[in-house]
Amino acid sequence: MQASTLPASAGWYWISQGYRLFRRQPLPLFTWMMFITMLGMLAMNLAPIGPLLAQFFVPFITVMTLSGCRALASGQPAHPAAWVQPLREPGVPARLLVVGGLQFGLILLAAMLAFMPFSDTLTMELERAMQEENIAPFLDAMRMPAIIFGVLYAGVSALFWFTPLLVAWHQLPVTRAIFFSLVACWRNKWAFLLYAATWGIMLYAVHFIANMLAFAMPGLSSVVAALAMAVNLFAAAVWSCSAYVNYATVFGAASRAQANRTDGPDA
Repeated sequence: MQASTLPASAGWYWISQGYRLFRRQPLPLFTWMMFITMLGMLAMNLAPIGPLLAQFFVPFITVMTLSGCRALASGQPAHPAAWVQPLREPGVPARLLVVGGLQFGLILLAAMLAFMPFSDTLTMELERAMQEENIAPFLDAMRMPAIIFGVLYAGVSALFWFTPLLVAWHQLPVTRAIFFSLVACWRNKWAFLLYAATWGIMLYAVHFIANMLAFAMPGLSSVVAALAMAVNLFAAAVWSCSAYVNYATVFGAASRAQANRTDGPDA
C-alpha cells in the first residue's frame, strides 16, 4: 500500500470536494449527524461510564460514516446497508475495538503527560479562583499544559486518522494500519495543516457570530442557539465528506491526480 504525497493546496481541495460530495444527498448525512449528536449527548448523561465507553466505538462510527460517503462518491444511494457492510467482515469489529482502546489509552496518556507536571500550580490557581471569584489566573495557568496536550493530541490523531478505514476496508492488522496512517499523515503534513487551520477558522467564525447575535438579541438567544447547532451539524456532515475525499486522494490513484491539480471535478 502506497500513501501519496500531495501539495499543501490539497487541504483546501479536500474541503471543497467534501462540500460537493455532501450536496449530492445532504439529507441522509445531516440526519446521520443528528443521530450521532444524540448518541453523544446520551453518553454524556451516563457519565463517567458513558463517555469512556463511547471512545471505544468512535472507530465504528468513523467507518460507518465514511462508508456512506464512499457510497455517495460512487453514485450509490445512501442506504444504511452500505454503511454497515464493512463491519460484517470477519474480525473487523474486534480489531476496531482494539483501535478504539488504543486511541483512548494514548489520549489519556497524553493528558497525563501534559497536565500532571502542572498539577500543583493548577490546583493552587483553581482554589484561588474559587476564593476570589476570578477565573483569569486559572485560565492563564492552563495555557501551557493545554498547548502541550494539543501537540500530543495531534500526534495521536495522526496515528489513528486513517487506521479505522485501513482496518475495515483493507483488512490490515491494527499495527500495520497505524503505521500507514502515521506515514500518510507525515507525508501530507502541510496539507493537513491547511485543512485543520481552515476548519478551525470557519468553526471559530460560526461561534463568534453566534455569540455576537446572542449578545445583540438576548430575546432570541434560543433561536440563535438552534441555528448554531444546525450549522454545526452541517459542518460535521461536510467534514465527514471531506475526510473521505482526504482518504481517497491519499490512497486512491484516480482521486490523487485530481488533488494534485488546483481545481478538479467532483470527488
